[in-house]
Amino acid sequence: MAVVGTRYHAPMKSLATVLVLAAALASAACITDESSNVVRARPGTSQQTYGAIVQADLGAAWAATQRVLLFLGTGEPKIDSGAMRASAEVQGAQVTVQVEPYNSLRTILRVGAKRDGVEDRAVADRVLGEIMALIQR
Repeated sequence: MAVVGTRYHAPMKSLATVLVLAAALASAACITDESSNVVRARPGTSQQTYGAIVQADLGAAWAATQRVLLFLGTGEPKIDSGAMRASAEVQGAQVTVQVEPYNSLRTILRVGAKRDGVEDRAVADRVLGEIMALIQR
């Protein structure tokens, strides 16, 4: 606290700290071009998703998603082409992948994984990584 004469002047450090914290909290719920492991609760669900914006059109990202779930999953994945959502069991976890348009050149991938009702980030990260690797080939 800085006191000059009889007037109180709030230190600029506390304002800067508040602004930095507010920016960090706001950006924590966003998926950015550079992110690949951002946690975000989907509206209307309790499941966390890990996502990335990838340099691929919607069709290529959707095809890669289906191929990866077919390869990694046990059994046939459940595919909802209309919603561009696919799910499968991977390493004992129930995995759901949502593919969404970002713009004409980029696509958002969201991956959620749960094992026994608990988030399984390692499986979600692996699935997301495999999809991104297949897209980049």
